[in-house]
Amino acid sequence: MRACRIKKGLSIKQLAALASITPEGLSNIERRSNNNIKITILAKISAALNAPIESLGYFKYFPETTLHNQLQKAIFLHGHTKIQAANKMHLSVKAIYNFQKGKRCTEKTIQKILKYIKEVNI
Repeated sequence: MRACRIKKGLSIKQLAALASITPEGLSNIERRSNNNIKITILAKISAALNAPIESLGYFKYFPETTLHNQLQKAIFLHGHTKIQAANKMHLSVKAIYNFQKGKRCTEKTIQKILKYIKEVNI
């Protein structure tokens, strides 16, 4: 993320102002690439930099070993909240929640999740 900001010629204060977040918050995000950042904040930064979310470098650290991991990464790479992801997959938020908690789900739900994941080439 820092490299993208510097490439655009922006200071932390400038990017923070463009993204409507605090400079301290942006600094914390840049220093800790594996912190628990909200997708809404990443989307603001992405929009302020006029760069896709995946170009921020944040997601290369996400594990992809399970379908659950792949779904979580796909949600972030799409730049979606869980509600937006559910709408895109034509599923309920509860169906996604149940899947992420390891509860039983239908084959149709799994196929929709796999299609969603495939859209971002994980």
